[in-house]
Amino acid sequence: MKNNQDIELVNKCLKGAESAFKALYELYKAYVYTICVRYGIKSSDLADMVQTIFMQVFHGLEKFDANKSQFKTWMTKIVINQILMERRKQHIRFTALEPSENLNFSNSYESDIFVKMDQKELFNILNDMPAKYSMVFNLHVIDGYSHGEIAEQLNITVGTSRILLHRGRSWAKNAISSFYRQDEKYLAKSI
Repeated sequence: MKNNQDIELVNKCLKGAESAFKALYELYKAYVYTICVRYGIKSSDLADMVQTIFMQVFHGLEKFDANKSQFKTWMTKIVINQILMERRKQHIRFTALEPSENLNFSNSYESDIFVKMDQKELFNILNDMPAKYSMVFNLHVIDGYSHGEIAEQLNITVGTSRILLHRGRSWAKNAISSFYRQDEKYLAKSI
């Protein structure tokens, strides 16, 4: 249903209908904003980044093929690529890492803590994650990129991607556990 609306708006945009551009922007601006925040774009840069992303989306509309993907999926790739390009400009370094420690890449990070946590609380904690972990964490866990795709996007090895993801998961688990310990202390005092 939404895909039909998207296709209709894209077709109107391609014909130059200003109202369609505005409607498409209004429909997806919160979604783009959320991805930008999740990837650690600073508050002071958010408005500019969202504008830049929509310029890329609008300039690339003729490349959108509804037979290959939904509009939202196509646009999400543009959003992430634009954020990655911005990160490259900022020279966020991803050094090559070798597994010098015994790393367990199992899904042990999933615990009751994640289930109990409010989505906004989790989002706020993950915003504090160091950038070198956050980028890989977002790409893999949230956006579903493979380690091979991440390695290619960030110009790192697959092993480095795996290690950064593992460290990001560990960081997140520790931060969330710390949040709950503080929350339990607060609750104990208020009771």
